[in-house]
Amino acid sequence: MDLEDGKLQKESIVEEMAYLDKNEALDLVELPARRKPIGSKWVFKKNMNKKCKVEKYKARLGAKGYSQELVIHFGDIFFIFFQCYLLLDYFFLLLLLSILR
Repeated sequence: MDLEDGKLQKESIVEEMAYLDKNEALDLVELPARRKPIGSKWVFKKNMNKKCKVEKYKARLGAKGYSQELVIHFGDIFFIFFQCYLLLDYFFLLLLLSILR
């Protein structure tokens, strides 16, 4: 990354922060006791011109989700739902067979 790219990235960060501030999308609050803050990361998208030169960067501030605690495991819930679905399917199959006889 050269000096020009660094300037474009810094401009895109300033624009994004101004946008977030204007729309009141962020609130600074006190961190509760015994809690760690969720990390964040800047993600950049390059807008290129026809000569394949970087014209502008678009910046987005993303939260790192791996530091969050998962209370309910999706796999367990999905498995229970799938088992119920199979039982209902089997029940309706037996019902249909008994009607056809």
